[in-house]
Amino acid sequence: MFRPIFKRGNAVVFFLFVLLVPFLYQPHSFFFERLKVGDVSDRSYYATQDMKYIDQVATEQARKEKEDSIEPIYKKNESVEQEMMDQVKSFFSSVKEFKTKSEELNASINALPNNDANQNLIKELDQQKKNLSSGIKNPFDLKPEEITEITKMKADDIQRLQEMFVRELHRLYRGSITDKDLALKQSELINNANFYYFFSDATVSPLLQHVSAKMKPNFLFDAEQTKLAKQKARGSVEEMYKAVKKGERIVATGEVLDAGQYQKIEQLGLNKQFTKDTWFTYAPFVLLIATLMYACFYVYAKNIFFNFRHFAFMYSSVAIVLGVHNFVKDTSFSFLSFIPAFCLLYLVHIFWKRHVMLLMSLFSGILMCMGDFLSLTVMIFSGVYLFVTFPKRFKIKDMFFSSIFLGITLVVTDIILYYTVESDIHFDASFAYFPSVFIGSLFAVGFIPILEKTLDMVTSIRLYELTDDDHPLLVRLLREADGTYTHSVMVRNLCEIAADAIGNIDKLLLRVGAMFHDVGKLKNPSLFSENVRSEASPHDDMDPIESAQVIRAHVQDGLDLCRKHNVPNSIIRLIESHHGDALLYQFYQKAKQENPDVTEEQFRYPHPAPKTKEQGILMLADSVEAYSRRLMKKPKEEILSCIEKFIYDKMTQGILSNCDLTISEIEKIKDAFLHHYSNLVHERTAYPKRKNS
Repeated sequence: MFRPIFKRGNAVVFFLFVLLVPFLYQPHSFFFERLKVGDVSDRSYYATQDMKYIDQVATEQARKEKEDSIEPIYKKNESVEQEMMDQVKSFFSSVKEFKTKSEELNASINALPNNDANQNLIKELDQQKKNLSSGIKNPFDLKPEEITEITKMKADDIQRLQEMFVRELHRLYRGSITDKDLALKQSELINNANFYYFFSDATVSPLLQHVSAKMKPNFLFDAEQTKLAKQKARGSVEEMYKAVKKGERIVATGEVLDAGQYQKIEQLGLNKQFTKDTWFTYAPFVLLIATLMYACFYVYAKNIFFNFRHFAFMYSSVAIVLGVHNFVKDTSFSFLSFIPAFCLLYLVHIFWKRHVMLLMSLFSGILMCMGDFLSLTVMIFSGVYLFVTFPKRFKIKDMFFSSIFLGITLVVTDIILYYTVESDIHFDASFAYFPSVFIGSLFAVGFIPILEKTLDMVTSIRLYELTDDDHPLLVRLLREADGTYTHSVMVRNLCEIAADAIGNIDKLLLRVGAMFHDVGKLKNPSLFSENVRSEASPHDDMDPIESAQVIRAHVQDGLDLCRKHNVPNSIIRLIESHHGDALLYQFYQKAKQENPDVTEEQFRYPHPAPKTKEQGILMLADSVEAYSRRLMKKPKEEILSCIEKFIYDKMTQGILSNCDLTISEIEKIKDAFLHHYSNLVHERTAYPKRKNS
């Protein structure tokens, strides 16, 4: 059926796009063409007034020199010296204690007669003597033989050695020891002649080596105070001024702009001049691209063209991507300018079909990279890469892996293109694509939940979350209405069978819809036959009108529960239409017998009939599964015949008349269902009854 190509909402978006996008080609501003240092001036600039201005370059240079003249500030740590002294005293005290006790034990051993009766006691005293060495504290990590050498010294010499260490260490720490001169101070201690004058090299040299190794700086660099001092010094330098006279030529046509000239035209406001010619230069080109986008959406993406929110998103997102790209590319963050573009490609691929993403990569690439062949090629290549490699149904980890591989591929591709076209390699520009793709994919993940709500769409990420058996509604369904849960699983299987039979169906959406379609029965699970274990129906003793109200209400109850649990609208629409406006015929007939004045409206579901193929498949799968459970005790041929007749009845009732399913597709679904039940139902062998003895 022909649908109009002109839509008022789309036309407004189209003309706003053509009107505003040319302004986005102005770096740093929507309206002004700006020069930067190193640019070739396209015209001469003259001072429009006498003016004094701050010379930022000279001021900054003077402040930098003043800042660099500040020496690093150090802060004394008193505890370093005290810790060193404590270690020295601890070591020598333990050595003196060892020597005293060792001499006492030697005296005790020598006092005992050397006979058999005293041998055990002598051995015990010898063992105690050996154990004494373990009590020597060793904070300087001396070797056992080095400690033994010190213990051989006389007690007075040990005391003198201790006092000498305390005195020399105090002398060294009385000054300042920083990281820079620590090695010098350690060497000074090791080579101190006083030690070697009074003691032998074998005794004192190892000890000096180990003690010096434990020395630490007692003056530590104070980064905060140094920073404050530098800031104070920097602030002490006054701003430097320069003057410009009215009529003075600042820069001539064709001259390369230097830093001084740049400051002058900035201060005079000459670098913020907007010309209408720029708009008229870009407007025809933007109009052409916008028209091509409009036509492609009408021909290849009608679901976007006839949905205003989707149509507006496409045009506005391209405009935003272009604006951010043109603003960022002239800054020090130019390597990030492609992030919005990669984010857009991922989002379009996620929410729409692959060919739409391919179109968007082409159109956004042309608008962003006009005149830049290499960047345009990168954009188109990215679209083709995602078109070929990125699955429609995916999880978040798939996006991250895809972004990594795409980033690596773009780096290699860009290096090859640069070398081929310009015979040069720009590693900085090429490697910038890797973080851009990865960060773009991160932004895309962040925008997914926002766009799902804004565009009333659902992604495979959300659908995969809903297929998790840990979802609160599915957990409740399994616990409180296990029969309904089993029914939902069977319906899900039938939906997949039908989807495979006709193809081009959103199977993941169908799976989720099948599992959630009857959650409304949680309100009164015992009033639905699949949850009843006895042969008797709970509706046998109920008024048929009341029974109909309970059964009809389960759809609305399900919608309320799903909205409460933030189930996407795509699933809610499946639930809403899975019975359509079907008539509860049995209850209607029963009520008609009791009261001829009852109307069909009291026994019809008050919901819209299925429209999409997914809605039609769910309705057929649900009704066939429920109907087949009543036939399981019948012969196989009768079951298949009844199911076939049941599906034809659904068709003749007109409940699928507004559905996108064609008659041939319904026939394929019917054949798939019959094949399934043909394999499911088989004749059981009748065994003779055993006689009671």
